[in-house]
Amino acid sequence: MVLFIHLLLDILSELKDLTLLFQREGLTLQMVSDGLQKTTLALVAMQTVPGQHLQELLDEVGPFPGNTFSTVQLNRKRVDDDDFDKVKHKLINALCDYVTTRFGEP
Repeated sequence: MVLFIHLLLDILSELKDLTLLFQREGLTLQMVSDGLQKTTLALVAMQTVPGQHLQELLDEVGPFPGNTFSTVQLNRKRVDDDDFDKVKHKLINALCDYVTTRFGEP
């Protein structure tokens, strides 16, 4: 659960930047296209390279069997990491598919 929350923080950070772009005055189609492409590429990159928040968590907890985060003992199993990777890929793919469906190819 802690991993997922930190992944969401990274995803929401990228989506926040995109929404702020959409609110700018003098926005051009090229700026929208570039913003969509940047966001999509950043999300896809998160499938293999953790974002800032997730990386900070992973640095603190360490690789399996590391299980301490901010002095809190986590109930961590090896299967949890595998399940997290599957959910992460599904979520990011779904977000990218939605962006493509909503706005077209960047």
